[in-house]
Amino acid sequence: MKRVAVAALLLAPALALACDSCGGPNNDYPTKWAYEWMSMVLSLLPLAFIGAVIGFIVYRVRKAEQEESAQLARLLMTPASRDSSQAD
Repeated sequence: MKRVAVAALLLAPALALACDSCGGPNNDYPTKWAYEWMSMVLSLLPLAFIGAVIGFIVYRVRKAEQEESAQLARLLMTPASRDSSQAD
C-alpha cells in the first residue's frame, strides 16, 4: 500500500505535464508562439472593448455638448442682430 502511495506521488507531477499547452520539461514545442500570442490577445481584448465603449461615450457627450451650445447660440441671437446679418 505504501509503495502505491509513493509511486502515485512520484508520478503526479508527470501527469500534470501531460497537457500540450503546459509545455512540459522541454519548452521548445512548435505551437508555443501561438499559445503565447493568443494568451496575450485574450488578455488585451476585454481592455480594448472597454476602451472602445468609453471612447464612444466621450464622443457622444462631446457631440451633444456642441449641439447644445449651437442651439443656445441660435436662441440667444437677438432680433436686431438677425436683421443686421440679413441686411449684409
